[in-house]
Amino acid sequence: MNLAEYKQLLAAIPYGKRLPSALYLYRDEPLQLGDAIETLVQRAAISCGATQLYNVLKFRLDELKVSFLAYPDFLDDPHPALRHAITIDLTTGKHRETDYAGNINPPILHRKEAFVPHNHPKRAQFAALTQAEEAHGLYENSATIGFKLNWERLLAAKGLTVEGQSLRPIDIAGPEDMPLPVTRGIDRHKTALTRYDLSKPVKTLVEYGLLKTGTTFFDYGCGQGSDVNGLRALGYAASGWDPVHKPDGLKQMADVVNLGYVLNVIEDPAERLDSLVDAYRHAERLLVVSGLIQQTNQALPLATTPRRWRYSRLRGTLRR
Repeated sequence: MNLAEYKQLLAAIPYGKRLPSALYLYRDEPLQLGDAIETLVQRAAISCGATQLYNVLKFRLDELKVSFLAYPDFLDDPHPALRHAITIDLTTGKHRETDYAGNINPPILHRKEAFVPHNHPKRAQFAALTQAEEAHGLYENSATIGFKLNWERLLAAKGLTVEGQSLRPIDIAGPEDMPLPVTRGIDRHKTALTRYDLSKPVKTLVEYGLLKTGTTFFDYGCGQGSDVNGLRALGYAASGWDPVHKPDGLKQMADVVNLGYVLNVIEDPAERLDSLVDAYRHAERLLVVSGLIQQTNQALPLATTPRRWRYSRLRGTLRR
């Protein structure tokens, strides 16, 4: 089966949550996917050992890959959290597993009615919850609500809670009953280094031609501004913002946005995700993300484009 045939078969499936690059389905019996896709799923599941505990299917729409996702209590939990994932490449037969069991901010699901066939007995119940959440403006900023802590804090901020499959106001309570962010254990402003040359990620950008003269550059969490000052001295249009060292700097759109060694000093997973998404929103062409790998204490420069995330061997750089 080639990619064109695969996409044509997926397009014929009458239900599922469709995103630009993927189709999500609840893995029920019978699947109602058509003989060809059901056979493909059965063979892939046997190949990678995906039992019925993997109850959600994710079909990539731009390549021949299928993921088997384990969402315990999919039918009963209004927003079930991802526990485990297996992704198999249908071309090579190789598969990769990801465990989310120890993740305190795992991905969660919304709009469950889209995952099930139209005649599913719980579809109307799922749809009613979605409509209630939409009516309260909970889906207005969808970039981070797909993660457990971010979703819970949004509900708390709106004074709402989900009980069963219903959305209800929180009973009047004192501040002590509200969920609190993770306690900060790092004085973040003290981690900003005084540099006398460009940081490794920014040097990599220049070295590999990803930052050229005429390209705008914005340093999100610029610290003491060494990269901004250094690039300006080299003739680049560079600016920066930092909540402590440069709070008066304006967050602005730029061709290249740098998020350098910021995420590793944000202990709160929900805040960390918010910062990543906010930096991503400001990137016109390329987002560079760098952090410290705890196991090796080595810097890892990463980058991503707003259109697609792709990994290359070029010094661990994600590029289009």
